[in-house]
Amino acid sequence: MSLYLFVGLFSCFVRPVVALESTIISHGMPYPDNLKCALDVEQQCRNAGAIPATIAILNGKIHIGLTYEQMKQLAELGEHCHKCSRRDIATIVAAKGNGATTVAGTMFCAALVGIKIFVTGTKQLWEENVINQIEGLWFHYIDSIVVLFVWTDCCFGR
Repeated sequence: MSLYLFVGLFSCFVRPVVALESTIISHGMPYPDNLKCALDVEQQCRNAGAIPATIAILNGKIHIGLTYEQMKQLAELGEHCHKCSRRDIATIVAAKGNGATTVAGTMFCAALVGIKIFVTGTKQLWEENVINQIEGLWFHYIDSIVVLFVWTDCCFGR
């Protein structure tokens, strides 16, 4: 597992680290709009005083926090990248593959390094009224987590 140095350094201080899923990058929209949206969401976290930690699997290694180059790689891969829920992580790591983490996959990886805040822009979750299912997920993976649902203009074309 790789903890991006920037994330690791700031998690030692008082600034909160926020886990971000990566399927919004690979499966959410076409390149380069997906990269722009991901960078915008990370910047919004920084503007709010938090450290963004986008989570993905690249070349078989789980990355907690991505560099610009890693995020661009994921954005360019698009749907050629595997969509990784918790059940898929071991398979993609063992195959030294590339995977974008879903809500469940992101929460699982965040729990491994103690990240307690998760933000998603998944509009579908709200529209399908599966918030209660998410509640079950976050308490299963992390003892106490704050899940925030965020919609941005870049993600939903407003």
